[in-house]
Amino acid sequence: EMEVESRTHYFVLTHQHISNKGHSAGCLVVLRDITTRKIAEEKLKESEREHRHVMNAISDIIFSVNLRGDYTFVNRAGRQITGYSISEAIGMNMSEIVADKEDLEMLENEIRNAVRGSEVSGRYEYQICTKRGDLRYLEVSTTPQKNARGRVIGFFGVGRDVTERKE
Repeated sequence: EMEVESRTHYFVLTHQHISNKGHSAGCLVVLRDITTRKIAEEKLKESEREHRHVMNAISDIIFSVNLRGDYTFVNRAGRQITGYSISEAIGMNMSEIVADKEDLEMLENEIRNAVRGSEVSGRYEYQICTKRGDLRYLEVSTTPQKNARGRVIGFFGVGRDVTERKE
């Protein structure tokens, strides 16, 4: 790290000893300016901090699932609503939390349709069973998650607890 004209620059320094017939003849020093990369890394870290803060400040469950229906991300609201810690929820399958078998079959069918390129609803309402065994109604919106080639690799979703409206 070095100040140059009131601006911080970042460098990687490498050096190699040079010898001539066994005697030291000097040292080759190379400075590589990595300022652009370092600034981009800092911006990315800040963006990730903001992203985590927003995800955890929202009172709705935000989640992602892979094509097997395994949860790959769950925010704090997921813990508060389901009773499962984030580490317990990651890797759980939808079949472990969706209460009704018909709802589970419908969700699995939607995954298959998305993989085939068919339209999917993206809006669902179903019951989940919490860790304590309580039933909660969720209103869920999902959108397919795609890789760089446009292939569906999972789903992002937002779930709102609407149990109070159902009772």
